[in-house]
Amino acid sequence: MSQRFDKFVDQASLKASIEALTPMGVRFVSRIIDSLSSPLQAEASDSWLGQTPGWIEYFGLTISVHHGTTTEPLGLVTFEVAFRNASEAVGWAVDEPGSATQRFVDMTVQTDDGEERKLSLKSTAAQRMSETTAHISKLTEAAWIQDVRSAKTRRDHTLDLFRQYRSAVDAIIMLRAFRPDRTAVPTKYQLLEIPTDIFASLEDTSLGAFAADGPTIDCAYQGDPAAARVSLDRSDAKITVKQIKLSTCILHAEWLRFPLWVCARFPHRTEHHPPALPRLGRHRCSSGNRANDCMTIAHKLGDEAVPAQVFANAHYQLLVYCHSQLFQSLQRWLGPATLHPRHRRLRGSHALSQLRLGQPCLRT
Repeated sequence: MSQRFDKFVDQASLKASIEALTPMGVRFVSRIIDSLSSPLQAEASDSWLGQTPGWIEYFGLTISVHHGTTTEPLGLVTFEVAFRNASEAVGWAVDEPGSATQRFVDMTVQTDDGEERKLSLKSTAAQRMSETTAHISKLTEAAWIQDVRSAKTRRDHTLDLFRQYRSAVDAIIMLRAFRPDRTAVPTKYQLLEIPTDIFASLEDTSLGAFAADGPTIDCAYQGDPAAARVSLDRSDAKITVKQIKLSTCILHAEWLRFPLWVCARFPHRTEHHPPALPRLGRHRCSSGNRANDCMTIAHKLGDEAVPAQVFANAHYQLLVYCHSQLFQSLQRWLGPATLHPRHRRLRGSHALSQLRLGQPCLRT
């Protein structure tokens, strides 16, 4: 296990470190700090992760810094690094990177209460993800899937694999990134915990369920006869888990991304968003500093500064009764929204008269 992170950096030390940088280094650091000025709204549950505000904030800051340089969502490797760093930042012990010797386990974390958790980490940014179910494209490899021919052999191999998996892994932690299309910055990140006990009912599955070459088997859990579905993918020799119902999972936290000008004009912006899932919403905190109320459409957003683009996806849609309130706030602006001159297509000032209210979102 790695040593606990206890380094304290005061502002004076940080300033001295920045002053020692080259001009290009200062510019790079400035961009990172710039990315932190676009806060993520975090909603955390009362789970073992959600009850640690420092962990939630640190992970949210990591997302902000990550998207200061790229529109790509956090991938599996980046997710593991972020999870590890956030855990170390709050004083939890974690195993060294690359030190996991047990199959299926990506990371072992020991929290302040002394409990040790062996975790399997997964991430996805698939298009059109469901808000009620999750999907694990590859739980693990299983080369034997392509070789077995009888239902009995297939069943024996499957049960043996999942016995090993449940013995090794305490829980699956999954990060889901929601984005309107493959070129956009994710508008929401969701952190789930899928219990490995969800696979326990496989032990009771009849032999007939394994008759097909690539069978899909329902997993019963907490009274739900199909809480998840395990599929033996013969073409890719892997185990896929489909339609995992979020009602059977722990939803640790969600991080929502808002445009800077919305943060400035709507400090209570979470009231205008759809309600969170049942286990979420006990604690709320922002990562980074809230934008100044005098903020106009900031150059940090680039083309996203255009309201039509900002609201062009489901995660930014407002409820019907909010449209008039938003438009009234836009009308109260003292002057035109000045866009940064380096964005040639958006150069110059755009009067409010150029904005009109559409259904179900703003359009230009």
